[in-house]
Amino acid sequence: MDYVGWVVLARGDSELRRAPAVAAFAGAVGGERVFGTWRELRIADTGAGDADVLALARATGAPALAVYVVDGLCAVGEGATPGGTAFDLVFGEERVAEEYAAALPDDYRRADAVAAVTAWAAEADLAAVPDAVDRALARGGLDDLYRAVGLTGRAGPH
Repeated sequence: MDYVGWVVLARGDSELRRAPAVAAFAGAVGGERVFGTWRELRIADTGAGDADVLALARATGAPALAVYVVDGLCAVGEGATPGGTAFDLVFGEERVAEEYAAALPDDYRRADAVAAVTAWAAEADLAAVPDAVDRALARGGLDDLYRAVGLTGRAGPH
């Protein structure tokens, strides 16, 4: 993770970047990758947005993730489903706790996040490997998480 700012993963087509739920992040979409029917949008942080991954999941009718990359080694975010389930994600938990303690959710437990990501993937018609999800959160990154939940077929930037 060399990028700093929002990374949003949601199901959608090329119009996803113009959706009101994406606009709520209040930054310009600077990059986009396609994974089959899924899109990853990189959104510049303006500090003015009202990021709401639950609204994004409801708007797209599919599970979504919104992760704020704090620095190249860690990120904090949320996942959500259209039915209203939301959960916290922390990549590089040890670094977040040491360097960005205020960003670490008070009740965060990686084991709970692994279970939530596994359920999220099932609702998204993906197949998560819990051990791989755990490794991705502990010391990996978003691409590791994507592989852990079976997101394949990356078509590259669009």
